[in-house]
Amino acid sequence: MAATSEEKDFLELSKMGKGSDQHCCVPNCNSNGRRHQVSFHRFPQAGARRNSWIQAIRRDPGPLFNINAYTFVCSLHFIREDFKWTPVRKTLKADAVPTVFSWTRDFTPRRELFKHITPNKKPKLKSENETLLDSISEEVNQEEDIQESEELLRNPSVVAENIEKELERKLKERDEEIKQLKEKLRIERFGVFRFSNDDAMIMFYTGFSTYALFLAFFNYVQPAANSMTSYYYKATDTINLSVSRQRTMVLIDELFMFLCRLKCGLFEQDLACRFNVHVSTVSRKLITWSNFFLYFVLGSINIWPTRKQIQNKMPQVFKTFVSYY
Repeated sequence: MAATSEEKDFLELSKMGKGSDQHCCVPNCNSNGRRHQVSFHRFPQAGARRNSWIQAIRRDPGPLFNINAYTFVCSLHFIREDFKWTPVRKTLKADAVPTVFSWTRDFTPRRELFKHITPNKKPKLKSENETLLDSISEEVNQEEDIQESEELLRNPSVVAENIEKELERKLKERDEEIKQLKEKLRIERFGVFRFSNDDAMIMFYTGFSTYALFLAFFNYVQPAANSMTSYYYKATDTINLSVSRQRTMVLIDELFMFLCRLKCGLFEQDLACRFNVHVSTVSRKLITWSNFFLYFVLGSINIWPTRKQIQNKMPQVFKTFVSYY
């Protein structure tokens, strides 16, 4: 009966000595035939399995990578379930595909020691050969566990780096989620930012033709608005709201609410529901913006032209009067 490809691999591995020149073809892998407890498995010659292996190791066949009878993949790139285990050897399953690489976060799992429960029958004495095989199998498993532990101890930085990358990825995902939730809340909440892309609604609520014009006006009055004294305190108290008292609304929304009151005539109770604040807060802010903002900020704007401008624009008939000079 013809031997299978797995049996051929095992026979070739049995003949390998310490001077074997077999190497793993996976990128970033330095395994060769001199390494103990590492088996090498021949690359599939054709079919879907061959294509799966090519995609898995991320190497395209060409001048720099020619797949032939001496192209191998070592056992470090397979998981335990990819092998058929016997007390004396292991063989690769026909549908196995390598999945463990340096660019993945998967580590080679530790080998599990299975406890075999014997049936409730009359105890049967093991032969010397069976006892010897069990002892060899247990020693091999122990050596592989020790080797894996030593590899992790020799490369603690690799483990720490993988953990750090995973934490950075999760933190980035959380930051992006928070950003999206804040943006969603900003759009759904009633305020000027909700209509930042709708000039028609800005015109309806404030009287400004565009959002850009409204924003320019806010930037102009913001320095004075930051230090407005609240009507809640006495007029003689000089209290900076941005320092001594935490605002329940952002300043630009206060201006937007004030303009909604002037332009649309919305009731204070309606504004309280829209901006999710108490009606007393609405009343206090409206009075503050009316008394202090309109009087001190807009009242300080010089609306009268200069004497020279008046003379230049004066009708010619007025210039005949002596008082002109």
